[in-house]
Amino acid sequence: MSDCLECNDCTDVTPPVTVPSAPDCEGEPCEEIYETKCVKYTGPAIPCLNIESGENMESVINKLAFCLNDAFAEAMLDYILNTPTLKSRLCALVDLCP
Repeated sequence: MSDCLECNDCTDVTPPVTVPSAPDCEGEPCEEIYETKCVKYTGPAIPCLNIESGENMESVINKLAFCLNDAFAEAMLDYILNTPTLKSRLCALVDLCP
């Protein structure tokens, strides 16, 4: 009791906090989480993206991201070239347009 000189009532024990249980998850439970480089793509080859069956998913995701970036850049360039004001500004910057 000598440690309780400053406390109000050392015999008063606050009940523990009750934590609610987590909600039930839908779907199939996953037993493990794997790094993408440890998971193999088992679908058919996708020649236009240079993706092969048996390739690790890290490589597949990188190839998909590269294609998306390339497609975005192409779409943006098409938009610029089909918008006269933007096209003239781009041409002035790169000095390549007739």
